[in-house]
Amino acid sequence: MGNSKLIKAGWALVSLLILVLIAFAFKRSMDTFSGQVHQAVFELRYIEHPWISALHMFSGIAFICLAPLQFMSSVRLRRLSLHRHLGRVLVIMALISGIYGIAAAFAFPAFGGLSSETAALFFGPLFIFAIVRAFLYARNKEIKAHQRWMIRAFALGLAVGTQRVLLILLMVFTPSNFEQSFGPALWLGFSINFLIAEAWISKRRLH
Repeated sequence: MGNSKLIKAGWALVSLLILVLIAFAFKRSMDTFSGQVHQAVFELRYIEHPWISALHMFSGIAFICLAPLQFMSSVRLRRLSLHRHLGRVLVIMALISGIYGIAAAFAFPAFGGLSSETAALFFGPLFIFAIVRAFLYARNKEIKAHQRWMIRAFALGLAVGTQRVLLILLMVFTPSNFEQSFGPALWLGFSINFLIAEAWISKRRLH
Protein backbone atom coordinates (compact mmCIF):
# COMPACT_ATOMS: atom_id res chain seq x y z
CA MET A 1 0.00 0.00 0.00
CA GLY A 2 1.35 3.41 -0.94
CA ASN A 3 2.05 6.03 1.68
CA SER A 4 -0.89 8.23 0.64
CA LYS A 5 -3.35 5.32 0.84
CA LEU A 6 -1.88 4.23 4.16
CA ILE A 7 -2.25 7.74 5.57
CA LYS A 8 -5.85 7.99 4.36
CA ALA A 9 -6.69 4.58 5.84
CA GLY A 10 -5.04 5.58 9.11
CA TRP A 11 -6.98 8.83 9.39
CA ALA A 12 -10.22 7.04 8.49
CA LEU A 13 -9.60 4.64 11.38
CA VAL A 14 -8.71 7.53 13.70
CA SER A 15 -11.95 9.30 12.73
CA LEU A 16 -13.95 6.14 13.45
CA LEU A 17 -12.37 5.75 16.89
CA ILE A 18 -13.02 9.41 17.70
CA LEU A 19 -16.69 8.92 16.81
CA VAL A 20 -16.81 5.83 19.01
CA LEU A 21 -15.34 7.81 21.91
CA ILE A 22 -17.78 10.69 21.43
CA ALA A 23 -20.74 8.28 21.33
CA PHE A 24 -19.65 6.50 24.52
CA ALA A 25 -18.86 9.80 26.29
CA PHE A 26 -22.28 11.18 25.35
CA LYS A 27 -24.02 8.07 26.67
CA ARG A 28 -21.94 8.10 29.84
CA SER A 29 -22.63 11.79 30.50
CA MET A 30 -26.36 11.21 30.02
CA ASP A 31 -26.23 8.30 32.46
CA THR A 32 -24.20 10.29 34.96
CA PHE A 33 -26.22 13.51 35.06
CA SER A 34 -29.72 12.28 34.20
CA GLY A 35 -30.54 11.49 37.81
CA GLN A 36 -31.78 8.03 36.88
CA VAL A 37 -30.94 5.09 39.09
CA HIS A 38 -28.81 2.40 37.48
CA GLN A 39 -28.13 -0.98 39.00
CA ALA A 40 -25.07 -1.90 36.95
CA VAL A 41 -21.79 -1.52 38.82
CA PHE A 42 -20.17 0.11 35.79
CA GLU A 43 -22.86 2.83 35.66
CA LEU A 44 -22.79 3.43 39.41
CA ARG A 45 -19.07 4.18 39.29
CA TYR A 46 -19.78 7.28 37.20
CA ILE A 47 -22.94 8.36 38.99
CA GLU A 48 -21.27 8.26 42.40
CA HIS A 49 -18.26 10.31 41.19
CA PRO A 50 -19.75 12.73 38.61
CA TRP A 51 -17.07 15.45 38.70
CA ILE A 52 -14.14 13.07 38.34
CA SER A 53 -16.04 11.46 35.47
CA ALA A 54 -16.81 14.79 33.78
CA LEU A 55 -13.28 16.21 34.06
CA HIS A 56 -11.71 13.00 32.80
CA MET A 57 -14.13 12.47 29.91
CA PHE A 58 -14.55 16.00 28.58
CA SER A 59 -10.88 16.96 28.77
CA GLY A 60 -10.00 13.66 27.10
CA ILE A 61 -12.54 14.17 24.31
CA ALA A 62 -11.27 17.73 23.75
CA PHE A 63 -7.70 16.41 23.45
CA ILE A 64 -8.64 13.62 21.04
CA CYS A 65 -10.81 15.85 18.83
CA LEU A 66 -8.34 18.76 18.59
CA ALA A 67 -5.02 16.89 18.48
CA PRO A 68 -5.39 15.82 14.80
CA LEU A 69 -5.11 19.50 13.83
CA GLN A 70 -1.55 19.44 15.16
CA PHE A 71 -0.58 16.77 12.64
CA MET A 72 -1.88 18.75 9.64
CA SER A 73 0.95 20.41 7.73
CA SER A 74 -1.38 23.25 6.69
CA VAL A 75 -1.74 24.22 10.36
CA ARG A 76 1.72 23.26 11.56
CA LEU A 77 3.66 25.03 8.81
CA ARG A 78 1.42 27.86 7.65
CA ARG A 79 -0.14 28.82 10.98
CA LEU A 80 2.66 28.28 13.43
CA SER A 81 1.19 30.60 16.06
CA LEU A 82 -2.09 28.63 16.07
CA HIS A 83 -0.13 25.39 16.26
CA ARG A 84 1.78 26.59 19.32
CA HIS A 85 -1.23 28.04 21.16
CA LEU A 86 -3.34 24.97 20.45
CA GLY A 87 -0.47 22.77 21.60
CA ARG A 88 -0.47 24.46 25.01
CA VAL A 89 -4.22 23.94 25.32
CA LEU A 90 -3.83 20.28 24.39
CA VAL A 91 -1.13 19.75 26.99
CA ILE A 92 -3.48 21.12 29.67
CA MET A 93 -6.38 18.98 28.46
CA ALA A 94 -4.19 15.88 28.31
CA LEU A 95 -2.82 16.42 31.81
CA ILE A 96 -6.30 16.95 33.26
CA SER A 97 -7.61 13.82 31.57
CA GLY A 98 -4.59 11.73 32.48
CA ILE A 99 -4.41 12.83 36.13
CA TYR A 100 -8.14 12.38 36.68
CA GLY A 101 -7.99 9.04 34.88
CA ILE A 102 -5.40 7.85 37.39
CA ALA A 103 -7.47 9.32 40.23
CA ALA A 104 -10.47 7.39 38.92
CA ALA A 105 -8.53 4.14 39.25
CA PHE A 106 -8.36 4.80 43.00
CA ALA A 107 -11.71 6.56 43.53
CA PHE A 108 -13.97 4.27 41.51
CA PRO A 109 -14.91 0.80 42.66
CA ALA A 110 -12.73 -1.67 40.79
CA PHE A 111 -14.40 -2.82 37.58
CA GLY A 112 -12.97 -5.56 35.42
CA GLY A 113 -10.68 -6.81 38.14
CA LEU A 114 -6.95 -6.39 38.55
CA SER A 115 -6.31 -6.27 34.80
CA SER A 116 -8.29 -3.05 34.25
CA GLU A 117 -6.81 -1.38 37.33
CA THR A 118 -3.22 -2.23 36.38
CA ALA A 119 -3.82 -1.05 32.80
CA ALA A 120 -4.99 2.35 34.06
CA LEU A 121 -2.09 2.66 36.49
CA PHE A 122 0.48 1.64 33.86
CA PHE A 123 -0.71 3.48 30.77
CA GLY A 124 -2.06 6.56 32.58
CA PRO A 125 1.40 7.69 33.78
CA LEU A 126 2.88 6.67 30.41
CA PHE A 127 0.38 8.97 28.66
CA ILE A 128 1.29 11.87 30.98
CA PHE A 129 5.00 11.16 30.47
CA ALA A 130 4.57 11.19 26.68
CA ILE A 131 2.67 14.50 26.59
CA VAL A 132 5.16 16.19 28.94
CA ARG A 133 8.09 14.94 26.85
CA ALA A 134 6.41 16.22 23.69
CA PHE A 135 5.94 19.64 25.29
CA LEU A 136 9.53 19.84 26.57
CA TYR A 137 10.98 18.86 23.21
CA ALA A 138 8.84 21.52 21.52
CA ARG A 139 10.14 24.11 23.99
CA ASN A 140 13.71 23.09 23.13
CA LYS A 141 12.89 23.19 19.39
CA GLU A 142 13.76 19.51 18.97
CA ILE A 143 10.98 19.01 16.44
CA LYS A 144 11.55 15.39 15.43
CA ALA A 145 11.58 14.25 19.05
CA HIS A 146 8.50 16.42 19.72
CA GLN A 147 6.64 14.74 16.86
CA ARG A 148 7.66 11.29 18.05
CA TRP A 149 6.31 11.80 21.57
CA MET A 150 3.19 13.59 20.35
CA ILE A 151 2.35 10.58 18.18
CA ARG A 152 2.76 8.31 21.19
CA ALA A 153 0.60 10.54 23.39
CA PHE A 154 -2.16 10.73 20.78
CA ALA A 155 -2.09 6.96 20.21
CA LEU A 156 -2.42 6.33 23.94
CA GLY A 157 -5.23 8.87 24.26
CA LEU A 158 -7.09 7.22 21.41
CA ALA A 159 -6.63 3.77 22.92
CA VAL A 160 -9.89 3.98 24.88
CA GLY A 161 -11.73 4.07 21.54
CA THR A 162 -9.82 0.98 20.43
CA GLN A 163 -10.72 -0.66 23.73
CA ARG A 164 -14.43 -0.03 23.18
CA VAL A 165 -14.27 -1.73 19.76
CA LEU A 166 -12.29 -4.67 21.16
CA LEU A 167 -14.70 -4.93 24.07
CA ILE A 168 -17.60 -5.49 21.68
CA LEU A 169 -15.60 -8.03 19.68
CA LEU A 170 -14.60 -9.99 22.77
CA MET A 171 -18.19 -10.12 23.97
CA VAL A 172 -19.42 -11.28 20.57
CA PHE A 173 -16.74 -13.86 19.76
CA THR A 174 -15.81 -15.19 23.23
CA PRO A 175 -17.84 -16.49 26.19
CA SER A 176 -16.69 -13.51 28.31
CA ASN A 177 -19.26 -11.02 29.58
CA PHE A 178 -18.85 -7.23 29.79
CA GLU A 179 -16.97 -7.18 33.07
CA GLN A 180 -14.71 -10.12 32.16
CA SER A 181 -13.83 -8.54 28.81
CA PHE A 182 -13.23 -5.02 30.11
CA GLY A 183 -9.71 -5.43 31.53
CA PRO A 184 -8.22 -7.52 28.71
CA ALA A 185 -9.73 -5.15 26.12
CA LEU A 186 -8.16 -2.21 27.95
CA TRP A 187 -4.70 -3.78 27.92
CA LEU A 188 -5.10 -4.78 24.26
CA GLY A 189 -6.36 -1.33 23.25
CA PHE A 190 -3.43 0.51 24.81
CA SER A 191 -0.88 -2.06 23.64
CA ILE A 192 -2.11 -2.18 20.02
CA ASN A 193 -2.21 1.61 19.71
CA PHE A 194 1.23 2.00 21.23
CA LEU A 195 2.73 -0.62 18.91
CA ILE A 196 1.10 1.01 15.88
CA ALA A 197 2.54 4.37 16.98
CA GLU A 198 6.02 2.85 17.27
CA ALA A 199 5.68 1.22 13.84
CA TRP A 200 4.57 4.54 12.32
CA ILE A 201 7.47 6.40 13.95
CA SER A 202 9.89 3.82 12.57
CA LYS A 203 8.35 3.92 9.10
CA ARG A 204 8.47 7.72 8.95
CA ARG A 205 11.99 7.71 10.41
CA LEU A 206 11.11 10.18 13.18
CA HIS A 207 14.29 9.49 15.15
